[in-house]
Amino acid sequence: MPENSLPSRLSRAGFLILGSILIMVLAKAFFMAVNFPAYCHYGFSELTDAIMHGLSMDCSVAGYIMVLPCLLLAASPWIHSTIVDKAMKVYWGLISAVTGCIFVADAVIYGYWGFKLDATAVFYFMSSPGLALASAPTWQILLGVAAWCAVSAAVFFLFRWIINITPLVESGRKKILSAVCMICVSGLLFIPIRGGVTVSTMNPGYAYFSSDIKLNHAALNPAFTLLYSLSHQSDFADSFRYFSDDEARRHASPLLPSHEAETAPESIMFMKSQKPDIYLIILESFSSHLMPSLGGQHVAMKLDSIANAPGSLFFTNFYASSFRTDRGIPSILSGVPALPTTSLMKHAEIAEKLPNIAHELKEKGYETYYYYGGDINFTNQLGYLKAGGFKNIVSDTDFPVSRRISKWGVNDGYLFERASSDFIGKTVSTPRLVVIQTSSSHEPFDVPMKRRHSDAAANAFIYTDSIVGKWIDLLNGNPANANSLVILVPDHYGAWPKDLSFADRHRIPLIITGGALAYGGRIEKVASQKDIAATLMALTGGNASAFPLSRNILSPENTGSAFFSEPDMAAYVDSELNITEFPLNSAPADSCAATDTLKGFLQVLYRYADSLKRHL
Repeated sequence: MPENSLPSRLSRAGFLILGSILIMVLAKAFFMAVNFPAYCHYGFSELTDAIMHGLSMDCSVAGYIMVLPCLLLAASPWIHSTIVDKAMKVYWGLISAVTGCIFVADAVIYGYWGFKLDATAVFYFMSSPGLALASAPTWQILLGVAAWCAVSAAVFFLFRWIINITPLVESGRKKILSAVCMICVSGLLFIPIRGGVTVSTMNPGYAYFSSDIKLNHAALNPAFTLLYSLSHQSDFADSFRYFSDDEARRHASPLLPSHEAETAPESIMFMKSQKPDIYLIILESFSSHLMPSLGGQHVAMKLDSIANAPGSLFFTNFYASSFRTDRGIPSILSGVPALPTTSLMKHAEIAEKLPNIAHELKEKGYETYYYYGGDINFTNQLGYLKAGGFKNIVSDTDFPVSRRISKWGVNDGYLFERASSDFIGKTVSTPRLVVIQTSSSHEPFDVPMKRRHSDAAANAFIYTDSIVGKWIDLLNGNPANANSLVILVPDHYGAWPKDLSFADRHRIPLIITGGALAYGGRIEKVASQKDIAATLMALTGGNASAFPLSRNILSPENTGSAFFSEPDMAAYVDSELNITEFPLNSAPADSCAATDTLKGFLQVLYRYADSLKRHL
């Protein structure tokens, strides 16, 4: 046996580093296998390109993982090898469990969301584990846990094998040299951790190599994207800074309001009354593709009928702000589009300062109500609603336990039954704002209705559509509710069908109906959820200045535009329906007017979030 222990320590460190990288590469193959329908049409060379372009990020993660073992190996000449081996096994056991969880969660979540694991999933799970898992059927949860155990065990036994084949040689000689060399190896790990020695540091853009976003996703390391998003959650001041603030506002002007011009008397002409009872119905996961009049399938037929009724305003080029409810609701109620990197609702210090249509209408004498059949505390929603001015809030705990029969709480039938008893046929001297948020058309699409469509998701949409349609018929048919304004809008992009482009899946309907409208018609102008707040203020004769990012859709001065985003992509739709997509994790696109508009608006949006955070 050799006297010098240094080569054995270097060989163990080297094998552990290579083993860590190998695990990251195999995780990519696992990811693509789990998401086989998304990747089966690619050639072998394309898939291997994805793996190769992600190697630098894999090396970065391996570097993070290996810092502690290398430091332990540096100290090992003064520690008995048995203790070192036990410490190693405990450390690699923890690493195996964590990385196994990350790999499995990333592969499973991608099938639902279409982007890599980031802080969003962690926040949802920490906020309410039960609701975070409610989208998945029980068999899938059990299979996921089994996969986690299997992957973690495989990772652990690989590292244990490496430790066993690289025994540390006991020697009292050259301890200092051994320690210095291992410390140097630890220091060298910061090169792959940092992403090299150039000015730029490792970020998700390192793995982007293709115009096909799915190949880029296959290249990304989920452990890195998770750590990166967790460490960049609140960095509003320095995020997406491309121009001076004045230049940013100038570039973003197609997406920003001019409230002096847009709070126009023409909007009031749409109304018979400036103080109607307002019912805002937020439809879980609906999209334009459920409505035949928007080129979709024959699914949401009641919604389609309401949209095309003579007295309804039907907005046909309307876009959802983002992909989750906690990002869509502030877009609707606060006129603030979702930030691609985080949910403003989860930042309590910001959520409580967001403007809200409830607060503005309370100032005009409105009573405010919010109805939701699920857990109102999920994603800090209760805090946001209370701070925003909602006085009367009904959620799952306000229903008997026997009514809380779905994974998301109370189904839409019971929810609207409660809303019927509270509002239909009831006349009051004080106008009211009532928001009703549905949930039955959410995964796993389990609804209390005889199957009317072969697809479970479509069947769930048919169920909610029928419930909402029946409720609106009752409301419109009751003389006591003649002075009602009903707004119907999905909470985020559509959940069905799944095989849609980035921009197309964000296309949703906006319908305004009710006896308080003077006349209706189809509105072809481009708009998005952030514009509901200013439009509602204009319809009710209010001031939209509290909503600095929201535009009055009905104003002649507004030619139309839309912005929407997901964690790795933002898009801008101009008045001519030209769509510009902007990948957020790759190098900035070549400058043109449309991309400058997107960059400028992202900068304005993040400066606005930062101003709220700093109490300005």
